[in-house]
Formats: sequence, C-alpha cells, structure tokens
Amino acid sequence: LFSCGTSKEGESYIVEWNESEGAVKRTYQGFRKRSLGVVQFDTTRNRFLAAGDEYLIKFWDMDNVNLLTTTDAEAGLP
Repeated sequence: LFSCGTSKEGESYIVEWNESEGAVKRTYQGFRKRSLGVVQFDTTRNRFLAAGDEYLIKFWDMDNVNLLTTTDAEAGLP
C-alpha cells in the first residue's frame, strides 16, 4: 500500500506502508521540495515504482528508497 502527500514543511513524499502493522515501511527519496502539482504514481509487478514530478518520470526499485533513474516527460507533466 502506497500513499503520497506533502509534509507540514512543504516537502512532497511517497511512502510504502506495512499494512499489518499500520506503520511506514519506506519513504522514497528524490522529490523536489514543493511539487508543482499532484504527484501521480504507479507500481509495476511489485518491482518498480514510477512517479511524475518536476516534468520528469522518476523510477525507484521498490527495494531501495533512493531514486533509480529519471526520464524527461518533455513538459507533459507538472
């Protein structure tokens, strides 16, 4: 289970939840301080996480909180 949002300090985030414990399992790194719009995200076969942010599509290996790679969305995303 994943959720995204903005902290009280204005930082965007995506977190993965441990459903059985109701606690945050991972917080993924690599977002800008203040996203320009709503961050859209999706998972692929429980292996990769993709999210749109800063006119980029950002990818993470779901076993690692650090940003894996990005691809330019050519102004197609906020």
